[in-house]
Amino acid sequence: MPSWQRDESLNIRAAVSSRARVDPTVHRAHRIGAAHARAALCAFGWQGRSMVEGHSVHRVAAAHRTRLVGKAFQASSPNGRFAAGAAAINGRRFSRIEAVGKNLFAFFAVAGSPDVVVHVHFGMSGRWSVADAARAKEPTATSRLRLEGHGLVAQLSAMTVDYGGPELFAEKVAKLGSDPLRADADPEKLWERVSASQVRSVGLCHG
Repeated sequence: MPSWQRDESLNIRAAVSSRARVDPTVHRAHRIGAAHARAALCAFGWQGRSMVEGHSVHRVAAAHRTRLVGKAFQASSPNGRFAAGAAAINGRRFSRIEAVGKNLFAFFAVAGSPDVVVHVHFGMSGRWSVADAARAKEPTATSRLRLEGHGLVAQLSAMTVDYGGPELFAEKVAKLGSDPLRADADPEKLWERVSASQVRSVGLCHG
């Protein structure tokens, strides 16, 4: 873990420089200067501990692309709070996953039907773990979704888990706006949002 993730008091130049090494979009943000980049991250709610969460969501997406995407799973909702959503994706192929800000969007496909999109917002203590079936832990009272198959078990606990069609993804992304950690981020739209934000400090975010 980079040292800036363990110290919330580090300045934005160090933080953005760390991000720039792993994502070209953040590198572009870094080039506009530390103050402007800090404003960009603050405008998206990435302050202190939240900053780490935003980056962690992208790490989860990358890990799931490697282990889960391309496979079909049996889906269930151990605590019953996502029973309808689990039924909707049961047996479908996990075809794609996208991270936008602190949100994850998992796409489940089957021939002849529109994708089902599962939207996840972890909150402060959510987790989406993947383990070999032989080593998987039992579900807990917070386990909203469990995927099983191909020798793997994935278990999701999160503040928000909902589902819908492709329009759910389009509507959520339109409201969330451009994510500077994504390769498809629009610098002009990002700057418009930063300019319109109430963040003016070049130090740590407030609030």
